[in-house]
Amino acid sequence: MKQVLSLTLLLIAASTARAEKIYCYFNEPSVNYIYNSDTNEFTVNTPGDSKVLVGNVIFGGNGVIKVSDTGNKYFLEMNTTQQGSDGASDYIYPFLGISYVTIINPKGGCETDHSKKYKP
Repeated sequence: MKQVLSLTLLLIAASTARAEKIYCYFNEPSVNYIYNSDTNEFTVNTPGDSKVLVGNVIFGGNGVIKVSDTGNKYFLEMNTTQQGSDGASDYIYPFLGISYVTIINPKGGCETDHSKKYKP
């Protein structure tokens, strides 16, 4: 009986979960990523170009979420235990983003629909 109750609670929790978008911003050069968990779209915006790709998500240990496109050309890591910065504004982002695309400054800031950046 306990197993049935546990499974039922798990299914109810999964069905009521809301979609969330992850927004990550980097500077030098200006690059931003958007991952939409509802549509599984992984958008990469670079100066003069925008790509909408199919995203792959891996939930790693210690609060790390990894997002990449299916070809692994674009790769983003979000650390939910550290704050980040876009390097160009006074905003503090709730999460640290690390871009594994060749850019000068791989560290940036990430926010979600429910955890927003703020000014100190």
